[in-house]
Amino acid sequence: MKKGMKRTFILGASFVASVSFSACGKHYGSPPDRYDDLTPTVAESTESVKKGPVLETVGLEFEIAQKVEESDFEGHDEIYGWFGAREFLGKEYKAVSASEEGGMATQPEVYVSYIVTAYPDYSSEEQAVTEIRIMDPKVSVFGHNIDTPVEEFDNTLREKGFTIEQIGEGTRRKATKGDITISYGGGQHIQIDAEVTNAEGIVF
Repeated sequence: MKKGMKRTFILGASFVASVSFSACGKHYGSPPDRYDDLTPTVAESTESVKKGPVLETVGLEFEIAQKVEESDFEGHDEIYGWFGAREFLGKEYKAVSASEEGGMATQPEVYVSYIVTAYPDYSSEEQAVTEIRIMDPKVSVFGHNIDTPVEEFDNTLREKGFTIEQIGEGTRRKATKGDITISYGGGQHIQIDAEVTNAEGIVF
């Protein structure tokens, strides 16, 4: 799946959805008080066919591996340029216009985006959210946000049964359980990915 090429809802390269905590090297402090009344949401098994764990999240419109249709994203800004996928910002976030960036519209500094592909295989007719990118401190996963120290996130995910790997030589981590991966740390966004198989070897 690549940006800068033909855009379509159906994907065709093997792709693993993962959760990553980062904000392009920028941190935005603690979540404001007005979000204190937000309560955790849990993905319903009827909305998903994933084999991984159920994630407790605050502030997400859609959960990872949740089945969706194009109409679910009415009123959401779209980030173009993907090949075999489509990326939509959360409804409260607005894309930075192309005129300001000198090209295609891009994500703002603080945002959540949902990447939609065929699922559970690239040949599947159904679509699902197979990647979520979180760059907003009011959104949390298992009680942690983009400002959470890596060690705290590590401890929580180990307790939840995730296997944790270090990415490169920095503080970026990748935690995997079943077909769900969460990436975080390293001064970047939180990224949640769900694995998509490619049984027919579709090439994009």
